[in-house]
Amino acid sequence: MMKAREKLFVAVYVLFLVVLYLLSSTDLIIKERRQEICPISIVADTTSDEYYVNFKKGMDQAGIEFHADVRFVTLYEENQTDQQIDLLMREQQDGARVLISVAVDETSLENALADKQISVPIVVIGTELPMDKVSAVVMTDTYEMGKTLARKAIEENEPDVRFYVFGGEKENSKVRRFYDGISSALEKEGRTAIRISDPGEGENFRSTIESLVYPESGTAVILALDPKSLEMTADILAGSSVYQTYVKGLYGRGTTVKILNELDKGIIRGVCVTDEFSLGYLSVRQAVAVAKNQTVQDPIVLPDYYIEKEDLRNPKYEKMLYPIE
Repeated sequence: MMKAREKLFVAVYVLFLVVLYLLSSTDLIIKERRQEICPISIVADTTSDEYYVNFKKGMDQAGIEFHADVRFVTLYEENQTDQQIDLLMREQQDGARVLISVAVDETSLENALADKQISVPIVVIGTELPMDKVSAVVMTDTYEMGKTLARKAIEENEPDVRFYVFGGEKENSKVRRFYDGISSALEKEGRTAIRISDPGEGENFRSTIESLVYPESGTAVILALDPKSLEMTADILAGSSVYQTYVKGLYGRGTTVKILNELDKGIIRGVCVTDEFSLGYLSVRQAVAVAKNQTVQDPIVLPDYYIEKEDLRNPKYEKMLYPIE
């Protein structure tokens, strides 16, 4: 027969199991504290996320590390300032604790903040607004980037070459600063550029390039103001070896797969780039810090780099251009 001590031990053990079950079923056991998730919304300055591939990789990585639920929102129409403000207000209403904006127009965003249309903290990418209006800034200096690109184009081409600047009909603040940088560098060297705008299909770019294919027309260099214009121009040049004879250099900015492929093929001669992965990562990191009322470094200014075909496999740039997901 079971001894009294053994019976007591069994009874205590059964009682312990019963109590344990009751506690766990009624949430009375001390459980691991759930990690708070911070809702953040990013409103871009374009209608597509195809120019934000590396940026979104950095954004997603920061979201995992800093426990943020990050929404990436694009416009319905290109460079529509009012629409961007409306989307920021919508994301605010839908519960975003911090907003991140790639501003279409700095002045319009600043006015919206001054009018208290946007009341939650906001982190601005790509432009430096007054710190009494925004909570943090993560940016690249596109004015200096434009100067760098123009200087390289001047150095690498003959003195008598003509310069063209290709861009869309509608511009945002980032494009305007980039163009101002290009113009400044050209003027310093006594050069001028012919500005060509296109509504979006590249026909104005094509007709301009076709006009070069005549005796005595000389040769040209093209500087593209935005990744889309650079891609369209590269497509036009890639379709004709004759065009490539008259266009001695195509330059621009951006790190899309298409741009890097055309650079590798030699259709694009050089591009200015920045670390888009870090831009996305740091913007989310700053937003989470703002949400937690932590001190943020401001502004964070990322460097730009000029790269050519031979730099694509340089370890210095490879991780930046092809970040691992």
